[in-house]
Amino acid sequence: MKQEADCRAQLEQLSLEEKATLLTGANFWNTAKVPGVNEILLSDGPSGIRKQTEGGDALGLTGSVETIAFPCLALIASTFDKDLLRKYGEYLGQIAKSEKVNVLLGPGMNIKRSPLAGRNFEYFSEDPFLTAELAIQYIKGVESQGIGTSPKHFAANNRENERFTSSSNIQSRPLHEIYLSAFKRVVEEAQPATIMNSYNKVNHVLVAENQYLLTDLLRSQWNYDGLVVSDWGAVKDRVKSLRAGLDLEMPGQPDYSIPQVVEAVRSGKLDVLSGKVNPSGKLAETFPECIQDTPSYLTFNRSTEEENYMEGIFVGYRYYATKDMPVAFPFGHGLSYTDFEYSDSNVKVDNDKDQIEIDVTVKNTGEVQGAEVVQVYLQNRASNIEMSAKELKAFERVELEADKSKTVKLVIPFERLKWFNPQTSLWQIDNGNYTVHIGSSVNDIHSHHDFEITSIDESPIQLSLDSSLKDIIDLQDTLSHEIDEFGFDQMIHKMTSEPNLRVLAEPAPIRMLVMFGLKLSDLVKFVEKCNVRLKTGE
Repeated sequence: MKQEADCRAQLEQLSLEEKATLLTGANFWNTAKVPGVNEILLSDGPSGIRKQTEGGDALGLTGSVETIAFPCLALIASTFDKDLLRKYGEYLGQIAKSEKVNVLLGPGMNIKRSPLAGRNFEYFSEDPFLTAELAIQYIKGVESQGIGTSPKHFAANNRENERFTSSSNIQSRPLHEIYLSAFKRVVEEAQPATIMNSYNKVNHVLVAENQYLLTDLLRSQWNYDGLVVSDWGAVKDRVKSLRAGLDLEMPGQPDYSIPQVVEAVRSGKLDVLSGKVNPSGKLAETFPECIQDTPSYLTFNRSTEEENYMEGIFVGYRYYATKDMPVAFPFGHGLSYTDFEYSDSNVKVDNDKDQIEIDVTVKNTGEVQGAEVVQVYLQNRASNIEMSAKELKAFERVELEADKSKTVKLVIPFERLKWFNPQTSLWQIDNGNYTVHIGSSVNDIHSHHDFEITSIDESPIQLSLDSSLKDIIDLQDTLSHEIDEFGFDQMIHKMTSEPNLRVLAEPAPIRMLVMFGLKLSDLVKFVEKCNVRLKTGE
């Protein structure tokens, strides 16, 4: 609190021009220096520092200092090893510190929606849960060395063609569950020093000017208190971006942006091949049999102006598993010089701790040491909405000598069972039946366990004009007073007593009642009163 107070006191001493200077870089890689505030140096290179010694450019055309080139994130993610990602981040942080770099521009966290996306090599996975688990450790590792990170590209930057101007058009449920959820967890569990916005639009609004993403979600709902920095050249209108919640424009355009803001205020290959080292990696993405099999094939890159995410939540293995479609190599698949045997698996629901506890014994049945990644997938059979057949909810990497075994314990908090309800714009979990699949990959499942959750205090149903007439019929006893008050009783009686009419009427939204002479204003009042009744019982 004292540090925050000191910062505020220092800020109050700055002139308006000096404050505006802090909002745009001084040059390609550095922020500006003002009285009491030192400059910071940002550097590219999520897999190794790319510090440029002369000038600066986005393509690395000018000279860069020599550094270690670590494996790219696509390869590192195949370890499924959270401890390794922590060490990986620590090494990057140490190198950044030695080069006097303050912020490392990474990790790349975009979801691999299509194999054709040009920068998949620098992203973790097609799965948001795995992406979050590994990114959190990467960030904690780097920042443990006193170096900031910049998870990128927030958000839905899943192709390269026209990525500076195209619009990623995504419905609310896949947007939150697939493309935002990893960023959400990173903010809540790692609080990175900065977050980098993407170039593209999301649902026709530039991310750099998107108040919903940069302020409503990032600041208000996720409680992010770090710095939002633009991707290089992503700012079109500095004032609009500032209002939306973008803090730092890079690269610096001080002659242009500072007056705008001021005015606005005023407005290891050989050892692996020989078998000396057992790689034990697992694929963090699916290899389809052909590109035509991919869920986004019909829409990916078809327009230079926009990208329509018609596959919804069915990205990567979620699609192939739900369709029971053969693939070349499934998510989670790996090669090893040994074999593993699973036994004695058990699943327990702990309602007091709001979690699912899983244990399984894994034995190395081969002749050499190796590592296995135990993967736990969940199938939601409780919720009355489309769900994928399997979703990764927990994993654990275990090292075993030949002929040795170990009991692996995993925990799935109920929180991970939530899905985003587009009707309420809330995350929810439902009582009902679920299935746990324990395996070596999404397709190589060794055991299945059914269980039921009954302890959730379910949120009261909330109606909208888009709710179906079936919802009203199902709730007619509870809402009898409101139904009578607005004169819907005879209509409900007629629909329920005539089967043919009921089949036709039930799917219709409440707003369609205007076709029967009802006023939209009365329907709005009806819905409001129904929601009060459902929430309070009065």
